[in-house]
This record gives sequence, C-alpha cells and structure tokens, in this order.
Amino acid sequence: MSLPPDENFNSVQSSPSPSEKRHSVSKNSRQKSSGVQIKSGIIYIQFLLILILIIGIFVNTFYQKKIINQSMTSIEKEQAVLNAELSRLTDSVESMERLQNALVSNQSSETILTYDEYGNMIHVPLLADVPRNSYDWTCLQTKNGFKNYIVDDVITSYRGIDVATFQGEVDWQEVKNAGVDFAMIRLGYRGYGSGAILLDERFEANIKGATDAGIDVGVYFFSQAISEEEAIEEANFVLENIKNYNITYPIAFDMEPITYDVARTDYLTGRQITNFAGAFCDTIDAAGYIPTIYSNKRTFLLKLDLSSLSRYHFWYASYQSQPDYPYDFQIWQYSESGSVSGIQTTVDLNICFVDYPALTREKRGRQ
Repeated sequence: MSLPPDENFNSVQSSPSPSEKRHSVSKNSRQKSSGVQIKSGIIYIQFLLILILIIGIFVNTFYQKKIINQSMTSIEKEQAVLNAELSRLTDSVESMERLQNALVSNQSSETILTYDEYGNMIHVPLLADVPRNSYDWTCLQTKNGFKNYIVDDVITSYRGIDVATFQGEVDWQEVKNAGVDFAMIRLGYRGYGSGAILLDERFEANIKGATDAGIDVGVYFFSQAISEEEAIEEANFVLENIKNYNITYPIAFDMEPITYDVARTDYLTGRQITNFAGAFCDTIDAAGYIPTIYSNKRTFLLKLDLSSLSRYHFWYASYQSQPDYPYDFQIWQYSESGSVSGIQTTVDLNICFVDYPALTREKRGRQ
C-alpha cells in the first residue's frame, strides 16, 4: 500500500544525507580538538607559573641563606673580638690578684721589670714562694762561639742547641766536634688551626743522628692544647715516640702565642695555660722523665702562675748578654741566631747549668 504524498515527502526530508552526516562529524571533531588545545594551554600556563614559583622560592632561599651566613660570620667576628677582650680582662684580673697576693705575702718593695704585649712597662713584685736562682753572671764567658759558666777555671755548664725541621739536614758528628754537649729536638707539634698532632718531619733523623754522635738529647713539643685532656694527649704522644730512645735531657712543654695568624689558643687565659702545662708535665714526670716548661720573661711573669708550677724545671728564653730574670731556671736559650758547624742555617744556642744525665739516672733509680 503506498503512502499518501505528504507523508512520503516528510519521510524523505527527515533522513539526513551522507554529506550532512560527514559535515556534522567534522564539526564535532573540530570542537573536541579546540577543547583539548585550550586545556593543554591552560595546563602549560599552570606549569610555567609553578616553575616560576619554584625558581622564585629557590632564588629567595639562596639569598636568604647568603644573608644568614653573612650575619653569622659577622656575629662570629664580633664574638671573637668579645672573647679576646674577655681573655685579656681575665688575664688582667688574674695578674692583679697575683700582684696583690705577692705584695701581701712578700711585704717587700722588690720588683722585677717587664713589659706587656702592648709595650707598657710593668713592675711585678717578686714572689716569696717561688725559688730564685743563685747564678753569678760574672762567671759567664764566651769561648768558641758558646757561652760557658766557669767557676775556679772549671766549666760547670753544658753547651746546647735546639733544632727542628727548619734546620734541614744536620751533620751531627760535625756538631759534636764543634763542642755541643746536648740537643733539644722538636718531637712534634699541634696545628694551631686544625688541632691535629703531627710528628716533626726530621725528628727521627735528628734524634738518631744526635745520639749516634754521642750527644745527649731532650725533646720539646709545641703545644696548642685548649684543654687539660689535649695537653695530656700531647704528653702521651711524646712518650709513645721516645720509647725507643735514650732521653737524658728534659721533655719540654712549649706553648707560644701565634702572632701572624688566628690560632685556636688565642683566647686562653693564664690560668688555663698554667693548668695545661701542669697536666703535660705531670704526665711526663709519672713516666720517669724530667719535664720542663719553655717560655720567656713576659709569659712567665704575666701569664703563668709560677707558684703552682715551681715544682717543675724551667727553660728560659732571653736573647741578652745575661738574664735579668730572678727565679730559678736550669736551661737558658740565649740566642736564636747562632752558627754551629754541621748546620747550614742559624740555630738556637743554649747553656745548661745542671747535669741532666745524672739527674735522669737518679730519677729512674728511685722509680
């Protein structure tokens, strides 16, 4: 049965042609593609914003850290200055206390002249409880480039040098032939910055060469200890390295200020240095050796508490024609520019007033 004409017409018009279908699909595809592109662009912009934010945070953190480091450095410098001032103030207070005690106990107008680190003249009262030396400096005579202590035409002193790696290779037999009786040899040192303990590069060559040539030997250690534990550590390092050698002269504690650089010991007080010297010397003494403390007049008088250290021997450094130091000492380093055959550089010269080999034998005989 055929449909009415109008219905047939409507039926034909309601069905899209193939061309219209393709147009509709293409339009939808373009709309989807455009949407994807817009989303991708938004994501890309968001990624750039996040990246910029991260870079900004990183740069800001870097500069904040730099500012903090600069502030910390400034604070550390200010703290170092304050520590230095505190150390000087503490030393001044300790010196004043010692002077006051000396004046009270001594009841004497006797003083000894010295100078502080700024060149100011200081008259220090003599301490009644610190032994004085009894040397007669008119007995000093220089022969063959060495000072000698001569009593009734008999030389009662001993000629010595002290050496370290700075003297280079030494012809010890030639040194012996030049008239040297003893040598104080640097065993080692603690770094003034690192704090590491090191053996002197020429210690073994020096001590073997000296003993083989028949020269009596002692050793010294350049200390930069900042605690009693470190001072004892230094003493034990010395003892470990001398156990295979015949040490007949003293073992010296040598702590000197570092004037050309910043050092770990810059802010130590006189009381601390005194305690460290005592800890070092007690350790050496207990091991059967004779300890001694090396220093100069200003340090002995203004830094160290001599009353508490008087049980030890002293090695005094003063480059004068004769000492003007009243207290007892056993070795005097009287020159830093000596010349000795067998040594290519200048060398420190010393005179010793006691028979250390005999004292060492006596000490070991008692132990």
